[in-house]
Order: sequence, then C-alpha cells, then structure tokens
Amino acid sequence: MKAVLDHIGIAVQDLDKTPMSRHYLETVSASLSFNLSALPTNMSPERVLAQNQARAALIIPPQFERDLRRGQNVEVQWLIDGTDANTANVMRGKAAAITQAFTAQIQPPTIHPAIKPLIRYPKCAEIAARCAAKARRRLKEDIARVMSCNPCTKTLL
Repeated sequence: MKAVLDHIGIAVQDLDKTPMSRHYLETVSASLSFNLSALPTNMSPERVLAQNQARAALIIPPQFERDLRRGQNVEVQWLIDGTDANTANVMRGKAAAITQAFTAQIQPPTIHPAIKPLIRYPKCAEIAARCAAKARRRLKEDIARVMSCNPCTKTLL
C-alpha cells in the first residue's frame, strides 16, 4: 500500500510580496499536499527545519514578479528536511510538479519554464557529520572494551 503525504508543513518566506508571489503560494496551497505557514520573522528557514517546526521551507526571492514579467528565469528555493529520504523525494516531486503547473498557467507553452525550483536538503550534511562522529565514538568504545576484557589482546600489549 502506498503512503499518502498530504498537508505537509511548509514555512514560507515571501521576499517579493506581490500578487504573482501570492498567486504562486495559492497554487502550492491549493494542491492540498502542503500546509503553508509564514516563516517567523525571528527565525531563518534552516533553523525552522533544524527545530522540526516544518518539513520544508519555501523561499520566494525578491523581484519574483518583475523577473517573471521580463521573461527571466526565477528560482524559488525549497529547503526540504532530508532526514527521511522517501518523504523528501516525494516532496521534491510534488514541489516540481506544482511549480511546473503554475508556470504553465502564467506563460504560453512556447516559452521555456521561467520558474525553477531550487531544492536543497540542508539537514543531510549535518546529519551525516553527526552519524560519522557517533560511529567513530562507538568504534573507539568497542576497541577499548575488547582490549580490556580479552586476555589474548593483553599479552600482545
């Protein structure tokens, strides 16, 4: 049976605050996949993810509407909690599909997509570093335990 991921918490930082950026957010919200909430003003997107207050953060850059109207490429940034790789991949796919659908709504099909979702997994590097440190610590503990209780290793020392 396939797991359904709906109403995933997303912290939003709209740095443009224009009708076009609000329209994009309405499109994301209408998908029912994501539950949007404003990023607290005193927190960074990375901190919201680190404190598990959201599963992802969506950042709309300044000049979003202006650049779209000029036909320039715009990158909206999705920071996705990568601690669960399967969920992160589903979220990435949904974010890309929603963004593509929004682009199709606002532009004729002959123009290349102007909005690119830039997807990052900021927690992955932090988690990998913690896992490596924990593995090194356990290895040292295991070696010390073997050395202290094995009579054969004591004679080698």
